[in-house]
Amino acid sequence: MQELVQIAFFMQQYVTAVQSGIMRASMEFRDLVEQHIETQAKSKLHSTKENYINAINVSMESYVLIVEMDKDNWLACATEEGVKGFDMNNPPNGKGALSGPNAKMGKNGYKYVRIPIGKEAGAKPGPMVGDRGKRIQEKINAVMKRPQIVPGRMGNISQLHTKMGNKYLPGVLPGGQIVESQKLATDDPEISGLYRSRIFANSQEFHAKQESKRGMPKWLLTMFRTMSDNPLSKHWLHPGIVGVRIFPDTEQWANMALGPILEKNINEALQKMGLGR
Repeated sequence: MQELVQIAFFMQQYVTAVQSGIMRASMEFRDLVEQHIETQAKSKLHSTKENYINAINVSMESYVLIVEMDKDNWLACATEEGVKGFDMNNPPNGKGALSGPNAKMGKNGYKYVRIPIGKEAGAKPGPMVGDRGKRIQEKINAVMKRPQIVPGRMGNISQLHTKMGNKYLPGVLPGGQIVESQKLATDDPEISGLYRSRIFANSQEFHAKQESKRGMPKWLLTMFRTMSDNPLSKHWLHPGIVGVRIFPDTEQWANMALGPILEKNINEALQKMGLGR
């Protein structure tokens, strides 16, 4: 009878250890899956990686792993699954820039919005790559070499008035910084949306350096494009998004990783209770 009691006690300890190991394995498995997804996102994505990672939720319920993506996050879903090319005026999620708070009504009765598509300090309205980059830079240099004021002919820049509350080129930034903004004066469609701006620490520095013309901060070039619902305007076509397909990769990885994780945690729990080999 005593032998049966010892066997029952041993079995109870064994089951308790296995249950503890499974519980620890499930928590470790959940964390490792989350880390795997984050690692894959960081290696495959750039500007969209934070949005993608924040849209993922990994949980464990009754020892069942659940990996969910926020279905309301269109960009994250499109990043995972991919989408075909589309018109930026009417994107698949129905939330085009023309429906945003920055859109304005033009004199012709059509909505329009001006969108910055690249910022870069120095002399390039990035991205400036290959032959196209060289061609654009040559055009910018040619315009900037023209005199500022030429009777009967377009000069090189048109001074803009600084304005409060402009999202991209504000006249006054938080902390009292001053922004001087200028627009490249050209009708060339490749560079007609180019603005340049430079930031001064405060109004005192702005006036002092404008007067001395020394120690001027570098120009920041920003290229803008105009989007309009005018049917005669050129539509801005997005080439589409190639899906990264991290979910299938994670599923394959998880199927291979689960067994070793379970075995490791159960053995550790058994050894902790003096039942391991």
